[in-house]
Parts: sequence; structure tokens; C-alpha cells
Amino acid sequence: MSLSHELFGIICLAIIFAMVFLLGEFLRRVVKVSPEVSRKTVHIGGCLVALLFPGMLKSHWSVLVMAATATTVIIFGKRKGMLPSLDDVSRITRGSVFHPIAIYLCFLTAQLLQRMVYYEIALLVLGFSDSMAALTGVTYGRKKYLVEATDSKSLEGSTIFFVITFIIVEIGLLLFTPISRLDCILVALLIAICVTLFEAISMHGADNLAVPLGTIFILAKNTNPVTAIVLYQFLMLAFALVYVNAVAFPFKKVSPTGVISMVLGIYTAGGLVNYRWMLPLAVAVFVFCRTKWFISESTEPNRARPAFYLLVVPSFWILSANLLGKNISEHEASCLLFPSFITSIVSQMLISRHNRNITQHRDYGIYQTVRDVILLNLPILIGIMILYRHDLRQPFVWCCVFTVFLDMAVVYCYDAFLQKRISPDSCNLLRLRMLLVFIASMIPAGLMFLGRKLCQN
Repeated sequence: MSLSHELFGIICLAIIFAMVFLLGEFLRRVVKVSPEVSRKTVHIGGCLVALLFPGMLKSHWSVLVMAATATTVIIFGKRKGMLPSLDDVSRITRGSVFHPIAIYLCFLTAQLLQRMVYYEIALLVLGFSDSMAALTGVTYGRKKYLVEATDSKSLEGSTIFFVITFIIVEIGLLLFTPISRLDCILVALLIAICVTLFEAISMHGADNLAVPLGTIFILAKNTNPVTAIVLYQFLMLAFALVYVNAVAFPFKKVSPTGVISMVLGIYTAGGLVNYRWMLPLAVAVFVFCRTKWFISESTEPNRARPAFYLLVVPSFWILSANLLGKNISEHEASCLLFPSFITSIVSQMLISRHNRNITQHRDYGIYQTVRDVILLNLPILIGIMILYRHDLRQPFVWCCVFTVFLDMAVVYCYDAFLQKRISPDSCNLLRLRMLLVFIASMIPAGLMFLGRKLCQN
């Protein structure tokens, strides 16, 4: 497609998007509908317009330009109070900002997979399941459950979300893919369960990212499914559910939404990559729930947040390994990114341990840091040697050992440059903490790719 056609598509779509925003503002300012109705009108309208992207735009760069423009407009409008159709809701949410970002990421992923039908299914789930669940919860929601102290959802809304998601995925797969009917039902049921759980634990509008990305990556894992592969996914989900409940619930250190976060983390590691990736998260959940290293009192206001921040960066590496496995072998992708995965988990846990000691005014010097690093890494490294005993090539072994020293460096940098300079209650500290862990976890990935390149030469 020529540049002129691409520019024409961008201009046409931009005009349509502007009309959707104007419709939302008209409904809110003139018709005086509730903020939730105007917000979801823009939400659904934006998803429907985005469904035109595959037909009108061929380059993901064009979609990136539109997503970046929309995100900038929404952020500017929120700060200036110019978009009451999106911002008049009483709860704290950044969902409108996440919305265009999710559209671009789904488009890019589907284009890499060469399965644009998955993009369309994911957007329909984002547009209709999420919107209908929110409207149902606001209007008819009676049985509430807490995600965080200031963020609640309803059982009625989650039920509607599950039903609509199942219908959308089932019909989409049945009409537009060669998958058998039985597999369509199983895949639709799996996705409906998983993304309903993603939606249930998402805070401050993060479901606008988790729901479509969860949908498209589970679909990608079942690109050419046979019934046994889909049943394996259910087995991983069942194992995660039983294991986390057995470990977490007797001690009541996290709420049910925190438990769901851990279940989804272990499932995505085992289901989207392979069973070996479950080991670090299983160890992390065990240590988190069965020791007093991180949470000692059940009265502490911990809900989904501790588990959420533990899993954000590891989830990136899980999705990256899943996507990379479509271009090279899944086993090789697993080996290349596994050191980064364990770095992201252990680093987060060490920082949590450090914060707890600081809060309790305990000394936390180099000796305590080395001790914690060894105790957290030892079971994981032993598991690696057992599970990857046939793949213990030199780059992999040295990279896994290197992560031990990298974890200590992360804690030092956090203590020296972040924790002492930023208020511990600040959201910026949590964001910078995730950024620090992400940057650190990039180093093993770079070393593994470099080692792979050298071995090929």
C-alpha cells in the first residue's frame, strides 16, 4: 500500500474517532446521561472504529501514530478537565489512557502472528464484555468484592463479562477459523475463565490492557489446537488454582483477589510457555505466603497490590517468550528468556524484603542482602539444573549464575537511588521500582542472545 493510501486511511480514521469523542461529549454535556454511559459509549465506539484498522492500515507504525495521538489527547484532556464524558466517573481509573495503548499492542501482536482475526476477537471482547460488565455492575450490582481498599467490583458484572466473552470468542473462532467445534468451545471457555479473572483483579482501569492482551496471547497459544493441547491448558490452570489455594489460604496473608493474581501468574507461566517456568513463581508464592519475610500480620491491608507488583515484569517476559516461540522454537525461546524471568521475580522479592526491614527499623546490610539472595535463588537454581539438565550449555549456566549478582545490584541501586529519595507511599516509587527491575532483567536477555549469536558463528 502506498504512502498516500496510508495517510488517507489515517485521516479518515482520525475523523471517525473525533466523531466518537464528540458523540460522548454530546451525550454527557447535552443529554446529561450518566458518566458511565458516556464513557462506555466512547469505549465501544473506539473499539468498533479500531476494527477497521486491518482493512485501512497495513503498517503498525500508522497504528502507533494514531494510538500515541489519542493517548496524548486523552491525557491532556484529563488534566484540563475537557473530557467529562471520560473523566466524570467517581472511581480512580486510567482505563481511557490504556485503551489506545492496548489497541496498538494487539494490532502489533496479531500482525506478527499473521492472525488478524485474533485482533478483532480481542477488540470485541475489550469493547463489549468490559463495557457490559461495567454497566451491569453499576446498575444491578449487589454482591460486591474488593480488589483494593478503594476499588470494588460486582459479582453480577463479572458474570456478564464471562458470558459475553465466551459468546464472542466461540462465534469468532467458529466462523473465521478452521478450528473444530469442540476445540472452539474449549478455547472459548478457557479464555472466558482467564480474562474474567484478569478483569476481576485489575486495578484503576488496567483491565483495558490485561483483557485484550490476555485474549490474544491465549488464542496465539492455541493457533492450531488439538484437544489434548487445550486440555493441557486447563490442567495448568487447575494445578495453579489448587497449589496457590493450598499454600496461600491457610495463612490469610493476601485477599482472594491477591490469590487470583498468583493463580493467573502461575498459569500463564506454565500454560503460555511451559511447565518449567512455573517453578520460580511457585517458589515465590510459597515463600511469600509461608514465611514472615514479606507480610507478617493478616491485618495488614494487602489485597491484590503485592501480588500485582510482583508479577508485572515477569508477565512481560512470559508474553515475550510466548511470542518469540512463534518465530523460533518454543524450547529455545524458553531458554533464552528464562534468566531474565527469574531475575525479575527474585529482584522484586528482594526489594519487598528490603522494604519490610526498613519499615521495621531493622539493619539490612550487605550480609543480610547476600543471605536473602542465596536463600531465594538456591531452590530456583537447583530446579533449573534439574529441569534444564539437557540444556546446560555454557551461556545458559553462566547467565543463570550471573543473575544472583544482578539481584544484589538491583537491591543496592534501589536502596541508594530510590528508597532514600522518594516517599515510600508514593506511586512513583512503585513505578520506578518496576522500571529498575525491568532494566536489570533486560541484561540476562541481552547476554543470552549474544551467546546464541556467538555459538551460531
